[in-house]
Amino acid sequence: MSNPIYVPILKWKSGEQVALQNLQPEHKSFIIPVLELVDRHEPVKILQDLGACYKLPVYVDTSFIDQDGELHLTSLIEKAHYIGKELYPVVYYDDFPELANQLSTMTNRMLLRVPVPEEIDGPDYSNIFEKVAN
Repeated sequence: MSNPIYVPILKWKSGEQVALQNLQPEHKSFIIPVLELVDRHEPVKILQDLGACYKLPVYVDTSFIDQDGELHLTSLIEKAHYIGKELYPVVYYDDFPELANQLSTMTNRMLLRVPVPEEIDGPDYSNIFEKVAN
């Protein structure tokens, strides 16, 4: 895969699945989508739907699922790893490094979502990047 130049963030609904499926092959090589799962489906179903419309690597974010998003993410990455599908997790700063360490046995890449420092007593960018670097 060439280096993507566009990273669309897509809700994983039927319209987005059709859009990915209808992309021209030459355009697909320039993107790596972030799929925000908003509905809870079994990992096998997600992987089947993904396989039907998009064969290239994607990032997947389960934080919008009401319950057990972390557990769902782990299960999804594990099943993708087992079948050889390049599916990369989205890990949030609050879950770093614990979740990242857990997932690193199943994937060699992940996306880290870093918050905008808003709280007066919260971490600033220096603290955030220092934590990530260690």
